Amino acid sequence: MKLTDFMPLQILWTLTGAALTVTAVMSLIAYAAFAHDKAQARSGGWRVPEQTLLWLAIFGGWPGAKIAQRRHRHKTRKEPFRTLLNAVGVLQGGLLAMLLFMPEQRVGEALDGALQVMVASATGMIAASLQQGDQGSTAENPMPHRFGPGSADW
Repeated sequence: MKLTDFMPLQILWTLTGAALTVTAVMSLIAYAAFAHDKAQARSGGWRVPEQTLLWLAIFGGWPGAKIAQRRHRHKTRKEPFRTLLNAVGVLQGGLLAMLLFMPEQRVGEALDGALQVMVASATGMIAASLQQGDQGSTAENPMPHRFGPGSADW
């Protein structure tokens, strides 16, 4: 069976070009966001929220986010951020393989299953983080305790 049996070749090339363009643009944006966040972390300025960095990766910027994470040594030990960023890459790779090699009628079923797994995983991670709580905050200071430039413990 050939790839062209699943999808007309012209549509495949159009979708591939669009996906590559979106990935390239979003990767550049994600790389810039990671680099900016690292610079802000060093100088003690306003940071880019982790949620924003993850959304940039989800919307196609994972390659740029991963390159920036490694090149700038930024957020390489921070959990669950590191695990979530890696999970985005695994899910996007799986989605790409699925779109390329599965018959069209099975793709919808697989996407439904993948979505259910993602929702269950995200729900579990959120519940675990809520149960664990933030051990660095206190009653008089509800903000989490942070180490680094600008903190009292630096």
